[in-house]
Amino acid sequence: MKSYVFDTNILLRYFLEDLEIHYAKAVEVVREIEDEKAIGRLSIVVVAETIWTFGSVYKLNRNIILEQLLQLIALKNMRIIETKKNILMEVLKKMIKNKFDFVDNYLSEIASKKEIFSFDKDFEKLFR
Repeated sequence: MKSYVFDTNILLRYFLEDLEIHYAKAVEVVREIEDEKAIGRLSIVVVAETIWTFGSVYKLNRNIILEQLLQLIALKNMRIIETKKNILMEVLKKMIKNKFDFVDNYLSEIASKKEIFSFDKDFEKLFR
């Protein structure tokens, strides 16, 4: 079975639909994954970079990309490389509900309040 490791630019073209040739190829690969003819692999680094790029470069509402990422990640044949899929999905759901960045939400999901070593006071709010 084919396997695809996604780069950020693939996700950007897929979600933004801005470069027709690249968008068409991204759709083709996602359909292969939907049809369970291929495996998709996402790094949490790519997910974080995609979220950052949507907000910082394109100035788009981050909830739009978070919802789209959740749908893509939910595909049966989509795998997350460095962590469990359900953890990443919980992080994205938290981000929809709060204003904290990906890294802070991820750390709050995988660690206890006592384990996080940071000067950032936002963690107090994340554990409420």
